[in-house]
Amino acid sequence: MRQFLLDAFLEFIKLMPMPFETPYMHLRRINGWPKEYRKSRINQELRRMKDRGWIEEAERQGKKFLKLTAKGRVEGLCRRIETIGRVDKRRWDGKWRLALFDIPEKGRWQRDTIRWALKCAGFHQLQKSVYVYPYEIPAEVIEYLNVAGLLPFIRFGRLDKIDNDTDLRKLFKLSRR
Repeated sequence: MRQFLLDAFLEFIKLMPMPFETPYMHLRRINGWPKEYRKSRINQELRRMKDRGWIEEAERQGKKFLKLTAKGRVEGLCRRIETIGRVDKRRWDGKWRLALFDIPEKGRWQRDTIRWALKCAGFHQLQKSVYVYPYEIPAEVIEYLNVAGLLPFIRFGRLDKIDNDTDLRKLFKLSRR
């Protein structure tokens, strides 16, 4: 037990900044920060993120830090949603998930945003406001719709069977259960 605690303490010490080490050097050392990311490039990206309203400077107990804004959180979730559809290799349980929404023309951006999120997650459009998906609805999609304030406009359901679903099974590359 003593050896375990000693090893853990030594690992913790390795993560702490060394004397005369800049924060940039510290990040490179503990994260294996790639050398091709120069400090000027990082600062440039941080400025862009501030200009877009994704991050903001905050101060707590006299220390300054960068904080993710609500807009930045939505953007981060957008990027996570974009990767969901590409990594879906789960076992199909034989049930279909439906996403239904009905938003009037004055809420066009809301409609388009919901469509974008569902398509990025791998849903397939059956009708203008009806989408289908063979797996559990990813938590990232629900979280994104909630943070973006769009969850009240959409309903999700689960169906045991859709008649004549051969085209859908072929589209999602599913075999019959």
